[in-house]
Amino acid sequence: MTPKQLLRLTIALLAASVTVPAVAAPNKDAATLKKIDEAVNVHYIAAQFDKAESVLLSAIKACGAKLCSGEVIAKAYIYVGVIRGNGKGDIAGARQAFENAQAADPNVTLDPTLVTPAVLAEFNKVMGKESDSATPKADKGTNTESPEAIEVEETKDPKQARVAPVGELRCSPATGYEIQTARPVPVHCERKEGAVRGELYYKPVGSEEYTAMLMKFDTSNATLRAQVPCDALARKGTLNVYVIAQNENKDMVDTFGNDLSPVQYSVVDKTKAAAPSYPGESPPKRCTDVVEDESGAGPGEACTTVKPCRKGNYCSSGICRKTPTCDADADCESDHCADGLCEMKQEFADKPKFNRWRVGLNFAADLWLSSSAKSVCGGANAANGDYNCYNAGSTKINTDPNELTRTNVIPMADPAWGGNIKSTLVPATFRALVSVDYALNPTLTVGARLGFAFNGGPATIHYTNGAPSQNKNFFPAHAELRAAYWFKPLDVAGFHPYAGLSAGMAEVDAKVTVTAWYNAPATDTCPRTGGRCARKLDAWRKLGRGFAGVNFGGLYDLTAHHSLQLNVNAMYMLPASGIVLEPSLGYVFGF
Repeated sequence: MTPKQLLRLTIALLAASVTVPAVAAPNKDAATLKKIDEAVNVHYIAAQFDKAESVLLSAIKACGAKLCSGEVIAKAYIYVGVIRGNGKGDIAGARQAFENAQAADPNVTLDPTLVTPAVLAEFNKVMGKESDSATPKADKGTNTESPEAIEVEETKDPKQARVAPVGELRCSPATGYEIQTARPVPVHCERKEGAVRGELYYKPVGSEEYTAMLMKFDTSNATLRAQVPCDALARKGTLNVYVIAQNENKDMVDTFGNDLSPVQYSVVDKTKAAAPSYPGESPPKRCTDVVEDESGAGPGEACTTVKPCRKGNYCSSGICRKTPTCDADADCESDHCADGLCEMKQEFADKPKFNRWRVGLNFAADLWLSSSAKSVCGGANAANGDYNCYNAGSTKINTDPNELTRTNVIPMADPAWGGNIKSTLVPATFRALVSVDYALNPTLTVGARLGFAFNGGPATIHYTNGAPSQNKNFFPAHAELRAAYWFKPLDVAGFHPYAGLSAGMAEVDAKVTVTAWYNAPATDTCPRTGGRCARKLDAWRKLGRGFAGVNFGGLYDLTAHHSLQLNVNAMYMLPASGIVLEPSLGYVFGF
């Protein structure tokens, strides 16, 4: 449908709009009629078809089952059909709307002048009047094959487009005026006898279609005004504009330019010309946020990950399309409205398929976060197995209970003299791990890590009546299940930070060397303090063999299939409890 056809149909719509009597009507009738008026007179006339349809459908939904009369619901559905059929070319959708209208009010009617013959034919089919679907006989001056915007004279060639003449309406700014990019253009038209209404048409820079908007009529001085918005001037070029002034019957009084000979403004990045404004008012501020990147793709152009769409557009199946406007989340298919625009899913033609599987080889180091403890190798701490104490540098126990130094035999140190540990990070075991992760979608993965640990401690010491024995060797295996959320989707190249959860089986052994003291016989030659001999002991803390915790880190893509991964596990070990940090670095192959 051409812009001129749209205008003619819009004028017919407005002329045909009648208020359904609200006497004894349900509570929602009046509010619904206002919504119908908004959809037609605000959004439809401005070619905002999606918005107009959304307003109508929301109003119908608000009616529920009993809150609106059948006549009002039918009227709303009729206009849904007109918008779908005329504005969006969706004949099937128009028919569905007409069927809903007929169900609400079997006597619903449609003015044939509101719609194209194809849309009228669908309405007549729904109403069982297929024989009446022929195009109505045209009045003089009306071209039924191609209805035009506003017709004021006949042409000899019926196929030639007929438009309003270039009139004498005086408006500002004058043709040829320089306008800075992204600065709104206030259009002000002087008083014209009989003119009480105006329609401004503008063709954004780079667009093929005009956009229509109603002008404000100032009753104090009988002038007309409207403002061409920022997004129509997002880049350099030529802005085409024309104005149609009308009387109270919506008949044309005069024009400022027309469709074929519009008023033209030069849109430039910088200009010495004063910014246009309404009389006595300051110029509108520049909207720098809408300035388009000329390197981006425009509406209808191919869009790729290298050349995305310009602002106000989104990429759908490799083609740039205008982003739908919105007032609330409910206006958008995505249920998310931000800054007046719907958030749309981007589908680039060259968008690579991301790697679903990732296999990695990782090296990890365990760091035990020790807590402060006293006399770790004396009394209950050693007896309970909280710490396994050996002579420094040794991993063997002495089973001879008559050994005077009582190596590994409780007490190895006098009570309260078993050596102290401060709260710090203690280097512990090391691990070699193979990781496998599967991407459920670009932002969520599940996987596992399997491997072996090294640098484990000696076997656990168990005491029976104070006599030591070794009964549990180091558990070297590592088995881990994990899930992660990726803050930057995996189908986009670059650095991908993530956070997740993990759980599994592992043992972490950490060693702290302490100075302990014991009451030695006088014959012992050793450094003494208060009659006690000093002794260096290795206090081993053995944690695990299970754990649960969180993980976080990042994946950096070297190429499409090769990456480096930095990961940190924060693990709480059980049943021998303790907190372990496990940083790891790995190479990852994706496919």
